[in-house]
Amino acid sequence: MPEGDSIVRLARRLRPALGEEPLRVSAPHPRGRLAGVGALDGRRLERIDTHGKHLLLRFEGELVLHSHIAMTGRWGTFRPESVGERTLRAAWIVLEGGPKVVAEYRGPTLRVLTALQARGDLRLRSLGPDALAPDFDPGHVLRRIRRGAQDRALADVLLDQRLIAGPGLIYASEGPAAARLHPLELVGTLSDQCLLDVIAATRDLMLEAVESGRQPKTVQSRKGKPCLRCGSAIEGAAVGDHARRAYWCPACQPRLRA
Repeated sequence: MPEGDSIVRLARRLRPALGEEPLRVSAPHPRGRLAGVGALDGRRLERIDTHGKHLLLRFEGELVLHSHIAMTGRWGTFRPESVGERTLRAAWIVLEGGPKVVAEYRGPTLRVLTALQARGDLRLRSLGPDALAPDFDPGHVLRRIRRGAQDRALADVLLDQRLIAGPGLIYASEGPAAARLHPLELVGTLSDQCLLDVIAATRDLMLEAVESGRQPKTVQSRKGKPCLRCGSAIEGAAVGDHARRAYWCPACQPRLRA
């Protein structure tokens, strides 16, 4: 699943591709028609916002296209002179009229909301602070964690979009690695400063990835391979109710002792 940094990069790619003129919007696939994308036809795109892994395309007339592509969806951009009907016929939405033709395929969420509906939407309102927002407040995330996640592993907490929006499997391992904390450590055993350190480290890694396009891979999916710092074999284990995997160096990230 694309993580928050990938969604920010996607937004940066889509904005110039769609241009400033009114767009022709169509839904070749029935799923797009069910989403009501026809209401966007003939409207200008005003801006694109992101919140965690969610993409919000805001159109004139107070309409919002909400997209969450998860593991199954994707957005594509194509040169108008070379894209054919075959390429677009499976798209849930096609936007034409800008420098590029833009299309979205599959994904669990594609819907048109009014701006008022978007502001009050329970799914969007339940998201935690966006890790990449300019006004991100680590203290706010810390307070949310302390209120309801004391008995959960650190990696599991970083994956919870209700606590902090944006990090996924990569940063649930890489954030703790950067802060020298074990990803399976229970949050209740960690000091406020430790939690603030890992929140800051996670955000910094994501910000770097936004600019470079390269996500960190010091421990993620490297079980059995040597640690890039000390050479110890990377370990991994399932974490949380969904058994998603976290990775760590046992020498650089030792478990805390009572």
